[in-house]
Amino acid sequence: MNSLATSWEENFTKNYSTPNIQLVKGKGVWVQDKNKKSYLDFISGIAVSSLGHAHPAVIKAVRKQMQLIAHTSNLFANEPALELAQALRSKTTRSAKVFFCNSGAEANEAAFKLTRLANPKKTLSLENSFHGRTMGALSLTGQVGKQKGFGPLVPGIDFIEPNNIEDLISKSEDVGSIFFEPIQGEGGVVDLRIDFLEALASTAKNNGAYLVADEVQTGIGRCGYWYFSESLNLAPDVIVLAKGLAAGLPIGAILVFGELADRFTPGSHGSTFGGNPISCAAALSVIKTIEKENLLENARLRGEQIVRNLASNEKVVSISGAGLLRGIKLSSGNAKQVALTSQLAGLLVNAVSDDVIRLAPPLIVSEKQIDQACEILHKSIAAT
Repeated sequence: MNSLATSWEENFTKNYSTPNIQLVKGKGVWVQDKNKKSYLDFISGIAVSSLGHAHPAVIKAVRKQMQLIAHTSNLFANEPALELAQALRSKTTRSAKVFFCNSGAEANEAAFKLTRLANPKKTLSLENSFHGRTMGALSLTGQVGKQKGFGPLVPGIDFIEPNNIEDLISKSEDVGSIFFEPIQGEGGVVDLRIDFLEALASTAKNNGAYLVADEVQTGIGRCGYWYFSESLNLAPDVIVLAKGLAAGLPIGAILVFGELADRFTPGSHGSTFGGNPISCAAALSVIKTIEKENLLENARLRGEQIVRNLASNEKVVSISGAGLLRGIKLSSGNAKQVALTSQLAGLLVNAVSDDVIRLAPPLIVSEKQIDQACEILHKSIAAT
């Protein structure tokens, strides 16, 4: 066992696999390990580093805010939080209010509590979904393997098969809320059909239930739109955000629409670090940079480039996702080996299942960098 693995296992609990490289710095789409080897980063910290690494706009915003005030708690207002809430609201045509926290799991917890507060009937979620690992979010997660050993979970949650409208209809009685990811990220970058998504929305509407779009992975430009669910002509009652919103700093948020926006009352929910000025300043710089550099269009164009480049590979069964969230389904169960071979060749990707490679490069990725990454992937797939 090498020194990194030994040190890691001596110091950390065993809830993560032991890493085999240590990253020490990055610039743009590139990162460098402790041994000064460089890699194209097509993981982006699991779709977090939306502007890549060491982006000057983020550095400037964080440095400036750090020199002013780093933390206020929610006993007092701070300007970056207010400006960020206004910016997020401006990206939708519907009236919304915002709650800030620190992660996607916490944002889903907030959405779960809010919808249960407003309508305590049962919640529907999807099999194969992932909403986080805190107890409420884990209870919403439709993956038995991740739930194993943590029961009893939160009651009153039923699961439906993705893209199965008949299953949805059969379980829609007494439903108070429906949670879904527009694209199932951790479940393997699984696309949901538009007719199924429309059925989720109509089921919620017809039953007086709340529709919650978990856009932790798909939101804030990742799929080429601010809110991917709205680009699909859906109008969720809650949109859940996190990951790429602050380009590497911890943040989570929910946008709440309609009458649901006023259901929380003082003391009903909170977050000590939620809306902290540092993360909010970083998130504001992300939104401004996406606008300034036209990164929504870049995400769409570069995503289409990935599809064109890899679709011809005879070992690629299909390519799912949208924009710069893509799942490369392989004909063999060698996804982990392909990821490792790619890493050795200077490309970071990750296997989300035995046969699916996930690509989630920074939104700033260039045409040339997409070509470089796809060339490495072609060779890695051929070698396994």
